[in-house]
Order: sequence, then structure tokens, then C-alpha cells
Amino acid sequence: SEEDPLRRCVACGASSPGGIVFRFLTGRDAPVSVLATSLYQLLPPAEDEESAQLPGQGRKLLIFADSRQDAAFFAPYLERTYKRILRRRLILKALSEDEEGKAGRLRLQDLNRRVLREAERAGLFTSDQSLDERRQVVDVWLMQEFTALDYRMSLEGLGLLHFRPVPPLNWRPPAPLMAPPWNLDREQVWNLLLTLLNSVRQQGAVTFPPNVDPRDDAFAPRNVPLYFRDYADVRQRVLGWSPHRGSNRRLDFLARLLVRRGSLPREQAEAIAGPVLEGLWRHFTDPSSPWRDYLAPEQMPRVGGVYRLDYRYWEWVPAVEAALPIYRCDRCFAISYVNLDGICPAHGCDGMLQPVPERAATEETNHYRALYQALLPIPLSAEEHTAQWKPDEAGRVQERFIRGQVNVLSCSTTFELGVDVGELQAVLMRNVPPTTANYVQRAGRAGRRTDAVAFVLTFAQRRSHDLTHFGRPQRLVAGHIQPPVVSVCNEKIVRRHIHSTFMAAFFRWAREQQGRLFHNAGEFFAPDDDKPSGAALLAQYARLRPRTLQEALERIVPSEMQD
Repeated sequence: SEEDPLRRCVACGASSPGGIVFRFLTGRDAPVSVLATSLYQLLPPAEDEESAQLPGQGRKLLIFADSRQDAAFFAPYLERTYKRILRRRLILKALSEDEEGKAGRLRLQDLNRRVLREAERAGLFTSDQSLDERRQVVDVWLMQEFTALDYRMSLEGLGLLHFRPVPPLNWRPPAPLMAPPWNLDREQVWNLLLTLLNSVRQQGAVTFPPNVDPRDDAFAPRNVPLYFRDYADVRQRVLGWSPHRGSNRRLDFLARLLVRRGSLPREQAEAIAGPVLEGLWRHFTDPSSPWRDYLAPEQMPRVGGVYRLDYRYWEWVPAVEAALPIYRCDRCFAISYVNLDGICPAHGCDGMLQPVPERAATEETNHYRALYQALLPIPLSAEEHTAQWKPDEAGRVQERFIRGQVNVLSCSTTFELGVDVGELQAVLMRNVPPTTANYVQRAGRAGRRTDAVAFVLTFAQRRSHDLTHFGRPQRLVAGHIQPPVVSVCNEKIVRRHIHSTFMAAFFRWAREQQGRLFHNAGEFFAPDDDKPSGAALLAQYARLRPRTLQEALERIVPSEMQD
């Protein structure tokens, strides 16, 4: 629009200036996953008591794809993304419905019990998982959020959750920051320190609860312990508070702040900010500093002393319930909860932070933000059903789906014909099927009961076949179904019939006239005795041009193909 000349993605908030269109080469799974999640949430639960105890309370969704590879990949993708959304929904629910949580007084160690209670209510655990195992799972969830890699899609990145360290007792702002050229007051100094510490947390250099291993696959691709010290040692996975050369997130932020405050050239601002950044490192790590417990010291072989931020000193504050001010960069659209002279904390961004009005924040139409706030906490279990399964395993997957133990099935054309999958409410097609017959077969999987109504959702991909039917859907939905046809005048098929008829006649002749039987290829091509090979006999039989064989071929081959 004229008021907002930016093209913005409703899912992640990324944008491009008006007049410039960026085409991102992403997989087809993301939009279909969004549709599948929304459709699954809208399905009503089963009415019987037995189904109410199953995953999803009896909800079932069948997903079709013409590509076996697409069908196989989509099942784990959907389950992984849905569980991430559900995990964030439970964390936010536990925070926003707790009085201490609303006040912003809860930390990770306080949240475990509250999130565990919500997860148990939602039926996310199996009966064989012990209490300690469940607590460990919840701690993994919390640490995934505390160090989220997908910042723009996280609770923090969507303006729903703010992480802040508890102010140390007897904390005083460093005097140089309150003097020229900085001239910061006490609150501004605190916001500066919070921004710098947050940059380390977002890089993953934090401690983990004793029952959580940072090398767990749940934290991939950054599933290694990370540390930081004054200068980096990348080979040992040690981040640098200050850069060896060039710049980093912390120096970049200080330099941009100094340019804004003192109207200094960038090079001069960096020259002033560098020693200040080093001084702040000493401020944090001095043994007499009130911050000494916030940075957990460790000793690494060949490296020496390193640090990690201690997760126990960070509060988790629900932004909406705590009525926190929220700011958004007018260039990169990153969310921030701290506004220091409008400087965007994103590395290298020269945008300005703008306050997000409270009404605009609550009416945000971002898909993931809406799910984190309103998703029904119901589990989802997805599996694939494709031709790559052996018959026994395919049967077991089908049986689990019929029973409701698996409630989302991503399948190829294996489920198109002759498979009874029980009662279904909805079918999702990842692409427009090739023909009306295929569409009818797939759509007919749902709503087979006379008192049920089926919902069929078809996603049209960006290809000519799909877009053609997207423009005129009636051609597919109510189109003509061609009866099955086999052309008997196909030259390749005719030749194969001739060859098979000829070979059958030869084997009869070899047995009756020559007393020869060929049990395998070896006996045919290389017999043990001095008798002629099967190939030699075959050539001899062909030269005979038997009349009975000629008559048989004349009966079999269509007259227009006999020449």
C-alpha cells in the first residue's frame, strides 16, 4: 500500500522495498505445512470415549502427493514443525496463565513444572515415560527456546516473550558510559548491557541444565557446547566478546550508537567503541564484580579460562501480559524490547526502531504468532505410507492409522485404490492430481459415512498443470472420467506378444522334438554336455517357420499391424 511500500511475508515478517521483488527458492513443504496445521486444528474431535484417548482425540488427516519423495519427506517435516509450534504454545500458555509469570518473575527452573503440567494435560507423553524423563523433555524445550536459531519465528522474535537478566545486587553503571561522548543515564546503560548480553545468549554460549546435553540432536545444527571470552578461538568453539579484527555484533552496535549520539564518522566511532567494549568485558569478569555469578567460568584444555552465560539468572517475561513496550525495525523488521536511541540490535542494520502500538501488537496477523497464542494443544503423530515400505510394514502403518495411533498419513498413490482407512473427515492434496479419476479416488477417501461431511483441500503448485486447474477447478472436480483403455495396436506391445508366443512355441518344440528342457539361463546358453545350446536350437526353430505358429500370430496380432 502507499502507507507501507513494503512487501512483507505474513509468516516470518521478512520484507522487501516496494518495486523490488525478491524470489526466495524455498521448498514446497512450508506452505503446505501451514495449510495442514490449520486444517488439522479445525477438525472436530471424535465423539466416542475411546477415540478421545488417542493422539489428537480421534482427528485424522490423509495427505496425498504424486511424488513418492515428497510424500516421504513431508511426514517428518510436518511433525517436526507442528511439535515446535505446540512446544511454544505450551510455554507461552504456562507463562501467561500464571500470576508470577505475568509479573515476569519466572525463570527456566521455575517454568519446568508449569510447562510439564500443561504438556500432561495435552496428552503429549506416553505412559512409559517416567517423571524424570518428562522433566528432561521439558527442559530441552525450554533451552531450545532460550537459544532459538529461528529467531524470527520464535516467541521472542514475534513479540511474545522477552528474556532479561535479573539486575545484580548493588549493581552500578560503569562511569565511562555516563561521561562524554556516551552521556548515558542509568536506564540507558542497563539497556546497553542487556543488548550486549543478549547477543551472546542468542549465539548460544550459555549453560544448560544438568539433565540436558547441548550435543543433543534437538539443538542441531548448533548442537555443541559454545563458550566465549575476550577474543575468539573458532577452532575450539570459543566466541569473542571483542573482535580480533574487523567488527562483530557488539562492536557494531556500540559504533552505531556512538555515531547516532556524537555525530562521529564510523571509523572514529569504532576506534572509541573498541576500548570501551574491552572495558565492559573486564567489568563483567572482575572477581569483585556483581556480575561474577552471571558468567559461569570454566577451564578448557589448550584454551584456558572461558565463560558461558548462566541460564538461571534470566527471567522469561510474556510481553503481552506484562504490557512490555515492543519495537520493530523499520528496515529489517526485527523485534526488540529495548530501545536505545532507536538503534536496531541486528548486526549491520542501519534501520530505526519504531514502537509497535499495543493494538497493532494484539492484532498482528502473523500466522505463527496467532498459533502460539491460540493453538489447541493437541498432539499430532505423522507417518509416511509409500511404495518404499515392504508389504508387512506398510500394513502396520495402515493399521496404526486406522486405529488412530497415527493420525496424519502422508502417502503417495498407494492409498488411491482399494484401501479402507476407516472414518476420515478431511483429505489434503499436496498437488493437483493428474486426472479427474485420480482426484475423485483421493477425495473419496473422506466422508464415507452418510452422516459425515468431507473437506478436501488441494494445493496448486507453481506449474502449468496445477495452475490451469486452479483457474478452472470445475474441469477437475466435475470433469469427465475416461474409462480404462488398452490399445492393442501399440507396436511395442504387439512385438512383445509375438516374442512371447514364439518363445512358448519353441519351448514346446524343444521338449517334444529334441527332448530338451531348460531350467535356467546356464542350461540354455552353456549346456554341460555336447548338445547344441538353446540359442542354436532357437535359430534352427526360427528357420522352420512352423505353420501352426504363423496361424497363431495371425489370430493374435490385429490385422492392421500384421505387415
